[in-house]
Amino acid sequence: MNQDASGPIVGSAETSELGNELAKLAEGASQSMAPESVDDEPAKIHVLLVEDESLIAEIIGETLIDAGHAVHSVSNAEDALVHLASGSRVDVLFTDINLPGEMDGAALAESARKSDPKLAVIYASGRWGLLDKLRGLPNAKILQKPYSPARACEAVESLAAAKLEVDSERDKKPAEELALAL
Repeated sequence: MNQDASGPIVGSAETSELGNELAKLAEGASQSMAPESVDDEPAKIHVLLVEDESLIAEIIGETLIDAGHAVHSVSNAEDALVHLASGSRVDVLFTDINLPGEMDGAALAESARKSDPKLAVIYASGRWGLLDKLRGLPNAKILQKPYSPARACEAVESLAAAKLEVDSERDKKPAEELALAL
């Protein structure tokens, strides 16, 4: 993803303290809800972004990266399936519904969930009627275009948090069963 060419303004020693305070405020205002970890990579939420509109893909991808997430972006379902088949970690599939090629976003998610039934999916589209058909699917969120980058980030993080909670509960059960057996 392209980085914004504008960077922090470097001032004199007198203004550096003010700059440090402003940087701290800005950092706090844009903090992500992504889990923290000593080893940064496991804490990142890995998002496969499937969006054929390059401007949307760039804006959403950069927003997710700025929030501390790992993003792999492709423009069609076929490339997304190649990425999924490569064994790369994907925590959230974020897909537009209307994609070029043989397969749309809904069919992509259905195919991806055959190998990972609990895969978190975000469906995005400007065709709201299509999204209505997908409401109620488990471990999924619906984003109606136009949506804000902040809303996209919130959807990714809430799905990842829900998955983390389910995984944590599942991991607790064997420990509790073992404790009861002792």
